[in-house]
Amino acid sequence: MLMMQAARRHNPGRAVAAFTHRGVRPLLLMDTPRILAEAEVEGTTALCTATADGVQCMQTQVVWEQGGA
Repeated sequence: MLMMQAARRHNPGRAVAAFTHRGVRPLLLMDTPRILAEAEVEGTTALCTATADGVQCMQTQVVWEQGGA
């Protein structure tokens, strides 16, 4: 839910066509979490949660419907 909210916050009014989520590494209580995003490529936004050291924990890909809202 957190990743979808982050993606939609930066793409207001756009409809989601597909959403995938993959766990890579646990994010532990002692870790300082960050949400990182890559520049959009062909209607797709890639995000991940990461530790303060940049180690990826959860990877998310959002595919937006063509034509926007």
